[in-house]
Amino acid sequence: MNRPALSFLIALASTGFALADAVILKDGTKLEGKITRETADLVTIKGEGISNVKDVLKSNILRIERSGPDDTHFEGIKDLIPTPDRLSIEDYQERVGKCTAFLNIHTTSKHAATVKLMKIKLEDELTKAARGALKFKGRWIPASDRIRDAYEIDAEIELSEMKADLEQSRFTLGLRHFEKIQSDFAASEHYADARDLTLKALAAYKPRVQSQLASVDRKLKERADNVLRVQPGRRAEEQKAIDRKDATYKKLILSEKANKTKWHTLNDYHRDPLSQVLSSIEASLKTLNAPPASDPKLAGPLYREAWSAAQDGEIEEGKKLVGELRSLKVPKRYLDPLEVRLQPKEDPVAPTLPAATTPVPPPTVEPGAEKPKSGSKVEPAEQEKPKDPSNSSEAASQEAQEGVKKGFPTQLLLIVVLVFVIGGALVAAFAGKKK
Repeated sequence: MNRPALSFLIALASTGFALADAVILKDGTKLEGKITRETADLVTIKGEGISNVKDVLKSNILRIERSGPDDTHFEGIKDLIPTPDRLSIEDYQERVGKCTAFLNIHTTSKHAATVKLMKIKLEDELTKAARGALKFKGRWIPASDRIRDAYEIDAEIELSEMKADLEQSRFTLGLRHFEKIQSDFAASEHYADARDLTLKALAAYKPRVQSQLASVDRKLKERADNVLRVQPGRRAEEQKAIDRKDATYKKLILSEKANKTKWHTLNDYHRDPLSQVLSSIEASLKTLNAPPASDPKLAGPLYREAWSAAQDGEIEEGKKLVGELRSLKVPKRYLDPLEVRLQPKEDPVAPTLPAATTPVPPPTVEPGAEKPKSGSKVEPAEQEKPKDPSNSSEAASQEAQEGVKKGFPTQLLLIVVLVFVIGGALVAAFAGKKK
């Protein structure tokens, strides 16, 4: 059994097969829960909670809807589509696995056809994601556009995450997103929206921080009083727990400072981070309220032009655009792929033939001599030295001896044949005289 199917069965077992039934009354009321008893005249349905048990006369019931394991399972996966933006390949694989598990367990379920269509949809999106496409704001951005528009796409993603955090009053996280936008995407077309949103967020965040800062002394006193109310034997333990929490928080602040964020996590009992955040709010309000440039230069169009130049082989134009992007403080991670693409392609070099030389034969190995080892360097044969005329007779003698050695096998054969011929002739002549 595959893992998703096994996980479902374990979860189902742990809940005691608590499936949802429904009793629809004639007045339109719908009672949901588990039908625990049914007689000829009465139905007992147990809802959530211990005391939520109702007896219903069948004369008041319009119909009863009984659910099975497949209904409960389907209820848990029916929202797998539509998918949210920017799911990873692993997320898609997990969703496909959940559909596969349902189909393997509930082969004849009335929901099987729906789950099959869900699975097909998820597999189609998984294929797109695996090819490098990105789903954002409900539309798919092809891999080619994802590269060309990477700067603006990433800026828009950062802005969308900032909006989501600020809508939930998560000011610390939202303002950290704006830090990122200021640092990396100040030349983006989305910066103006992020700036306006930040001004509103800071105006709402400032009074909260001020109130929290003003309450620090009161909070510390309340915490100390609470320790004193604890039984004497447990006070030391209670104080140690408080000290551990304070130490953990201080480590968190040190980590945030190391990450160079000014928007610290706040704590009711620590004055310094609250004061620092309040100072950052006031400084940011002053900076962001200054009039922006009337006609700021945007990096997004330049980035797209630079990629077009790179794809069209316009190396010099592309390098010029990269220089402009660098002056707009576009991060290095966006410029590096461009510069690699703008490297001129080297023309293949025609192989050059070496100067004509007399080929040197490989060294001969005399019988019985040791052969050179594999991988060892074989010294080239020495060039033949000019012969000394005074030694010409000796050389001739050596050549004659070598010639004898080379011709010895052939001469021996001729001698043997000649001996047989002469012997045969002598035998024949002797036989003729005798006659």
